Amino acid sequence: MIYMDFIEDFGEFVAERIPTTKYWVEDLAVSLLGVALGRRRFIPTSIGRLRMNVWHIYIGPSGLGYKTVPMKDYILEILNEMSQIANEDLILPSSFSYEGLVEYMAKHSNEGMIIRDEVSTLFKEPTSKTYSSEMIEFMSQLYDGTIQKRFTRKAKLDYVASCYVVFVGATTPYLYEVLDEEVFVQGLGNRILFDFWKGELKKFSGNELFYDQTEDLKREEKLKGYASKLVKLRNSKPYIFVPDPDAANILAEFKVKCEQKAYELYSRDSRNLIATYLARSAEMAIKLSALKMVSRLWEIMPESDIDTLMFISEDAEWAVNKVDRHISNFRQLLNDWGRNSKEEEITTSRRQKMMILDFLRSRPHKIASQGEILSELGLKKSQRFYELMATLEEEGKVEKIFGKEEIEKLPSEVKYKYTREGRGRFPVIYRLIE
Repeated sequence: MIYMDFIEDFGEFVAERIPTTKYWVEDLAVSLLGVALGRRRFIPTSIGRLRMNVWHIYIGPSGLGYKTVPMKDYILEILNEMSQIANEDLILPSSFSYEGLVEYMAKHSNEGMIIRDEVSTLFKEPTSKTYSSEMIEFMSQLYDGTIQKRFTRKAKLDYVASCYVVFVGATTPYLYEVLDEEVFVQGLGNRILFDFWKGELKKFSGNELFYDQTEDLKREEKLKGYASKLVKLRNSKPYIFVPDPDAANILAEFKVKCEQKAYELYSRDSRNLIATYLARSAEMAIKLSALKMVSRLWEIMPESDIDTLMFISEDAEWAVNKVDRHISNFRQLLNDWGRNSKEEEITTSRRQKMMILDFLRSRPHKIASQGEILSELGLKKSQRFYELMATLEEEGKVEKIFGKEEIEKLPSEVKYKYTREGRGRFPVIYRLIE
């Protein structure tokens, strides 16, 4: 009997009907397998137990990219059917506050998939900077599978000891307008595998564009068939996945290569975003290797009576190639994000420099600490802020005062204020030069 590879079969099935990027369909197939496997399955490694939840975001133009249709008409339908068969809700809320989702998980389901149609709204900076930071941290915890204790808006402590979340999201390039560096600095962006619309277009014939009832029923039955088999997979016995020696060597070499490159980039610039993405890439490859194995064995795993399954070199090679593509895509994302915002950054930087100078001009002795500047102007510590202040120094408009000897030279009331403010430590201070 010939068994089908789930990722390949699902990809062919969707590609016959929707002209979307093949990699997006591959991402969705991988995500469905991740939901089916659930939290109880893992890969034992020296860096901890890795579970098979992966997060994907697809970026493409509205209308042309066919981002939403595969999620809405395929993934949601399969998950709905799986939820009914398994009698558990495998679809998590797509819009939420972190308080609301904690409450939901505590009372309902703490496993499943979040499907976000316009994911840029998730990264859009809320009014409160604190809330924005907390949401980014919370999303990282969802990926990692452990949510810290939180008091909810009802002043009640809801504690979800563990969770298992698979995430798929789609967005237009509008994402670049709202994306903040903090998404990557805090680590959320490094947990996401990005794919892009590659400009594929399909010429439809009349028969391809419109379905008769028979064809539509075939599609519905196929989706139900997927759901039924995925639930059987979910209920199967194997729960530990390990590599064979060849696969282990491939993944170990990939980890060394990624971490060596990350170290080189980090040594040159501790805020290099690609370095942090590379540092997590081997983890992604290990997870994907196991998922590819499951994709090959998904129809026969329910028949297995053993606890442990082994993934092979072909699985590892597929995973490494996939992660290499996502690393390349991450570089493209950073380039597109920078190119898209370059003109806006120039305008914003000029405005912020004027605000800083005006603020210093209004201060006693034309002096303010870094913390006062950040607080007064609603800015935050970031590479951009440091570059802004460095530019003002280079232009001869401000002077940076740092260290005990320099601060001792300041007027006594200023010296006392900043020594006290730092509780004996000496903060970074800037003085206007005019």
